[in-house]
Amino acid sequence: MADGVWEGCNIKTKALRHEVMYCPSPEGYDYLNDGYHMSDGDIGCYERPEVGNMFLIGSEDPECDPQEWVDPDEFYAGKGGPGRDNVLTDAQWKAQCYRLGKRIPSLTVPNQPKGWWTCMMCPMTGFPSMTNPICPVSTWPSALPATSTRTPRWWAA
Repeated sequence: MADGVWEGCNIKTKALRHEVMYCPSPEGYDYLNDGYHMSDGDIGCYERPEVGNMFLIGSEDPECDPQEWVDPDEFYAGKGGPGRDNVLTDAQWKAQCYRLGKRIPSLTVPNQPKGWWTCMMCPMTGFPSMTNPICPVSTWPSALPATSTRTPRWWAA
């Protein structure tokens, strides 16, 4: 960042590594066409339809989940090293998929992690925390990470 730019910003942000996972829709249910975006604070996840009749499952970033603050320039350059910024973490994949499985018992969790990762820019201060039965949740409203340019079909006019 150029000299003096950070100091002149009214809202300071930092980048949080964020993972989303895919699970196939249960047999006989067309989630892609019949499903909708939903957020469930009790399990700390949000989910939405994804191409291929999949559930896209994202974390609401509860405090009991690890949070990894990253340098976005190094993150997107792949400088984090193997197992850090260029692959899904097994623990987070299981946490998100199994949590949704509590709501949808017929959900099939694949044997191999499927999903993607990015970093989203979060404000450093000024947003309240909420609590839920799993653990305290710091909420940052997003259906997609802030760096995404994809417009989901249900947002289209």
